[in-house]
Amino acid sequence: KARNKRPVFHPDVVAQLEQVFDERRYISADQRFALAKELNMTEEQVKSWFHNKRTAMTKKLAEAGQRAAKLA
Repeated sequence: KARNKRPVFHPDVVAQLEQVFDERRYISADQRFALAKELNMTEEQVKSWFHNKRTAMTKKLAEAGQRAAKLA
């Protein structure tokens, strides 16, 4: 099965997603539905974006912690 191309979201859309993410790292199904409709995205895209953002944030914090431990 061929994979779908990775979507590239408009910077304005990313800015809105990040604003919501800054307010809350997890959103409800209703919030996800409303946000997807507002940004002209699918619910799955919104869900994946939040999941990927949380994963990247966790990874970044872990790397920063490792660097701090090496300096100590």
